[in-house]
Amino acid sequence: MSMQSFGFGYNKIGVNIIRIRNLLVFVQECFMEQPNVQISTKVDVWSIGVILIEMIFGKKPFGEGISQERIAQERVFLNSFQVIFPLQSTVSQECKDFILKCLTYNMEARWNITEAFYSNYIQL
Repeated sequence: MSMQSFGFGYNKIGVNIIRIRNLLVFVQECFMEQPNVQISTKVDVWSIGVILIEMIFGKKPFGEGISQERIAQERVFLNSFQVIFPLQSTVSQECKDFILKCLTYNMEARWNITEAFYSNYIQL
């Protein structure tokens, strides 16, 4: 599988996001209006977690059943603290752990791209 773009493209001038293409992979720090918020590759790691959940479970990890417009209006991702897996899931614990590390709300604690790549789940 090859992914060149998550469709996440955005332009950021100062702290104002002026264009959003795909909110499904949007991470909470991109909504923050604080001048010291740094956008890094951890945004891409978040996107990987979102895409994995959608591929495995067929639904969004946050804002399921809500339109892109409403996700933006209600700033759903500012409150995306916890991933809840379906009770009847047959997904391995390694996969769940990988997803949880990708979708860690606190950007300081979230994996960077190197940590994700060298995780036990990816290296299996």
